[in-house]
Amino acid sequence: MRYWLSFALFLSVLLALVMLVAAFVAPGAGVWWAMVAVALYVVFVVLDLVPPGRQLHGPATPEHPALVTSEELGLPDSPDYVPGPLSRARLRSALPATNVLQSNTAPFSAAAAAPPAATTGAAVAAPGIRRRPPAFDRFMAVVVIGMVSVVALVLLFVRMVSGGGGNQVPGVSTNATETAGHATATPTASPEPTATHMPSPSPTPTATQSPTATSTPTSSSTPTRAPATATPTRTGTATQQPPAPLVSGTWEFRDTVTQGSDRGESFEFTVTLTESRGVITGSGDGLTFNGERIGNNVTLRFTRRGGSGLFVLRLQGDTMTGTFTDDGADNSGTAIARRDD
Repeated sequence: MRYWLSFALFLSVLLALVMLVAAFVAPGAGVWWAMVAVALYVVFVVLDLVPPGRQLHGPATPEHPALVTSEELGLPDSPDYVPGPLSRARLRSALPATNVLQSNTAPFSAAAAAPPAATTGAAVAAPGIRRRPPAFDRFMAVVVIGMVSVVALVLLFVRMVSGGGGNQVPGVSTNATETAGHATATPTASPEPTATHMPSPSPTPTATQSPTATSTPTSSSTPTRAPATATPTRTGTATQQPPAPLVSGTWEFRDTVTQGSDRGESFEFTVTLTESRGVITGSGDGLTFNGERIGNNVTLRFTRRGGSGLFVLRLQGDTMTGTFTDDGADNSGTAIARRDD
């Protein structure tokens, strides 16, 4: 009984330490780490490489017992070390016909080989091991119960750490993409007022205020490094960009689903859009659109029976390219629209 209690004690300590480490390193793999550690510990105990097993000195002799006792190690009076499975097998083979209850100096005889009748508090099964005090079992029971409680708490902690859904991450990234789309649309609108204020006598302050408002490093570095004569040249290039063709007209959309239940499929539909002062409305194929255009950036929100969604597009001549999100069908992917009028 003492051997198994000792085994349970060391096993509980090892399992608790492994689970604590695994909870911080890889919560999902904590159970597998514990199984590997337990398997290795069982193998080491069978081979007497770790406690509670002990290696033998060598063959047992009357002058040299097979096992180490507490007195030989200079330890206080406490229960002696318990042999592991391998040590006990070696002990039986080392003392094939010796009566362990017999004196170490008495000669062997067949009559003396028969053990005496067992009594209360009988002697132990091998030299070097004494009867354990009753308090030892109670002490070990309390320790084992405490360690089992610790392991239970560790398992609960691992479950709490490893819990939580990761399905919200794609939604966050989608919102970040949409936010980035609106953020890029804001600086694009700055060339339009710049083009309007070009004839003003102070173009340089206007260029200085534009990068400050849009917080765009490229825009701020361009007027700083370029001379005063080069600034109108680049501004003229920006002036040619805003007059993009209006969105009004018939467009043929093609959506390709890259994430969601319809992944890998494509959908085509035709809609008619109307733009007035940057505000876009339209409909077609069961869809109703409303949105806005800022420079070459187009944002379209659509509704249909059973759901709604969003297009974030870039206008380039007679083509619009970008991404879409369909909340009703839980799909998202790439979108391309071509003018069809």
